[in-house]
Amino acid sequence: MRNKILIAAIKSRRARSFSSVCLDRLLKGANLRGADLRGADLSGANLKGADLRGADLRGAYLRWARLKCADLRGVDLIDADLRGADLSDAMLSGARGIKCAACHWSDHGESGRQLLGVIINREIRLFCGCFNGDKEDLIRYIANGKEQHKKSRTRAMEFVCARLEEMTTLKGGRDEK
Repeated sequence: MRNKILIAAIKSRRARSFSSVCLDRLLKGANLRGADLRGADLSGANLKGADLRGADLRGAYLRWARLKCADLRGVDLIDADLRGADLSDAMLSGARGIKCAACHWSDHGESGRQLLGVIINREIRLFCGCFNGDKEDLIRYIANGKEQHKKSRTRAMEFVCARLEEMTTLKGGRDEK
């Protein structure tokens, strides 16, 4: 029942009348599985760890949303505004309307994190642990980091960026409009 009320509040934009602390508490880790949130304004929302599997977020405004560790498997993100969104450690398998590539191996960085690359507004955005930026930002981050991590981080960046670039040159892919 609580989730139905939360979804109704989000869809009617009454969620904006909640205090930000209250809204963060309600959305963080929320079960929004299969929710119809087409066109919803979730800008800046703290959806960390939320279960959004199979949700319809077509045209949703997710600018600056915190989607860290969110389960976005099978989500429809066609025309969603993800500018500035934090997708670190988000699960995106089967998500529609988005192109992504990821890799992970045990000696990548300090704790074997996954590097996730996503094309947002025709630009590659990269997420890894607390890092969130574009390719140039990651090149600088690697250059300023520990020598022992430079090789694996560079290889991960090259792999993810190459896959994303390959996907964007493919015609007729499943996410093409």
